[in-house]
Amino acid sequence: MFNRNSVWFGALIGILMPLILYALLYGALELYNKLAEAPLVFNENILQLLSPVINLFFIRYYFVTKKYDDTGRGLLLVTFIFMIAYFVIN
Repeated sequence: MFNRNSVWFGALIGILMPLILYALLYGALELYNKLAEAPLVFNENILQLLSPVINLFFIRYYFVTKKYDDTGRGLLLVTFIFMIAYFVIN
C-alpha cells in the first residue's frame, strides 16, 4: 500500500496523516470534556502545531528504511508548508 516512490504520493500522505491525527486528538479531547466532571481546557493552536509531527515518522521510514527519496521529499515539502502556514496564521 505504501510502496510508491512519487512526490505526489508523499504529499498525499503528508496531508492526510496530520489531518487524521488532528481529528483523532480533537475528538478525544472533546469526548473527555463531555464525560469529565472537570473539563480540560486545551488550546487548539497546540493541536495544530502537534499534528504534523506524525509526518516525521513517515519521513524517516521513506528516506532511511525504504530509500524512496521522492516520497520522502513530498512528505518533507508538505510538512514545511504546514509549519510555515501555522506560523503565518497564528
